[in-house]
Amino acid sequence: MIRYLDLVSDTVCAPITAPGRAGVTVTRVSGNLALPIIHKITDIKKPLQSHRVYLTKIIRNGKPVDEVLVTYFKQGSSFTGDEVIEISSHGNPLVSNQIVNLLLENGCRSAEPGEFSFRAFYNGKIDLLQAESINSLIHSKNTLKANVSLDQLGGALSKSLQHVEQSLLSVMAELEASIDFSEEDLVTNEYSTLSEKIRQSLEAIHSLIGSYDVGRNLDRGSQVLLIGPTNVGKSSLFNMLCNDNLAIVTDIPGTTRDLLRGQVFVGPYNVEFLDSAGVRFSNDQVESIGIKLSLERTKVADAILCVLDSSSEFDEDFIKDLPIDKTIFVLNKIDLLDTNEKQGQLVDRFHSKVRHVRPDNVVMLSVLKKRGSDTLTRRLEATLAERSSGDENSYILQARHFSHLNQCRTHLIAALGQMDQNESADIISQELFLGLSEVHRILGKEYDDEVLDRIFSQFCIGK
Repeated sequence: MIRYLDLVSDTVCAPITAPGRAGVTVTRVSGNLALPIIHKITDIKKPLQSHRVYLTKIIRNGKPVDEVLVTYFKQGSSFTGDEVIEISSHGNPLVSNQIVNLLLENGCRSAEPGEFSFRAFYNGKIDLLQAESINSLIHSKNTLKANVSLDQLGGALSKSLQHVEQSLLSVMAELEASIDFSEEDLVTNEYSTLSEKIRQSLEAIHSLIGSYDVGRNLDRGSQVLLIGPTNVGKSSLFNMLCNDNLAIVTDIPGTTRDLLRGQVFVGPYNVEFLDSAGVRFSNDQVESIGIKLSLERTKVADAILCVLDSSSEFDEDFIKDLPIDKTIFVLNKIDLLDTNEKQGQLVDRFHSKVRHVRPDNVVMLSVLKKRGSDTLTRRLEATLAERSSGDENSYILQARHFSHLNQCRTHLIAALGQMDQNESADIISQELFLGLSEVHRILGKEYDDEVLDRIFSQFCIGK
């Protein structure tokens, strides 16, 4: 049983800012006693107006504890839906702890982790999906994940699912009408019309399911693999991209034998660069394993930087096996080509051997002279944007949502199959009901205590 499901009538309090010293600490009080308590512990005597801020003093045993700002939100107009007071005090834990203790002495209970968000859900201010997006937003590790979470908190994904919900309810109403009034010759939509509505819902569900791979990897970030023959400057480029000397750089072929990792931001993208073993024939068992790992990694990397030596011939057999759609070809050591004419000839020679490569996916670079690095960074950022393009509002971030959507898809496919076989309306309606139930579980219109426990136990105190 969720530990505060039966305690929503309590008035609870907790700091809603991070613990420790800060400029300001904000303590929230939520519940029916919020207003009476604030009148007890401050010198405010007049009635408070919702969404107004009041400068006052917290009083304990007749002595001031701190000068604070008090903000009042009336019931139904606050985040939690309860009557809410928020106290902004100076951010010394000695002060904020006194304020919390004073609140507890006057009828509050300490809020459980996630209890404020739970109350918002319980009071109908947000649905369960939006509640989960709060926690997702707090723990986002990059701006992309934060933006997606914020959009979902605003209800973008909920609206998509509500559209599916309304469509299914419409179909079910038609089917129920055909059952209830079949003897009165009521004219209802033919199965063909109803099946089209189900297919539209199925397409929306399928699109959401397909977004899960992108959505669940937003925190992980994008993996960018550096690959190429030995001694083309891969490790030097890796160090430059990571702004650190993580890879050993020598003139000896085969120095890099294992995958080296470095993590930085490229624009808004959290990128993990992987420096791989130089690709060549080798009798060294350890180096050969590293080369094999490099080639296998090309299949799963989000983008590939294929580094080549501008002053040497290109190995066409190696290049042709790379996934062209996510590969940027980096022609390094252009400092050895002293004229623009020679550089132009290099690009022409490359395109004559490697066809079907977009011109902007070929970048000339000199790691030694640090020439072309900005061009490479912009091209990589554009490639990552293309690879993760889609409707950010409709990314699936939670495994729970993914599971329910898959179940919903199964039921909708079954309903369409039954329509094709001209089954009775009540049998088809039952499948649609089961599919709709899965959507309701995502939104929190149907839930069990274990699910709520699992979701809200992941929240921190103060949320």
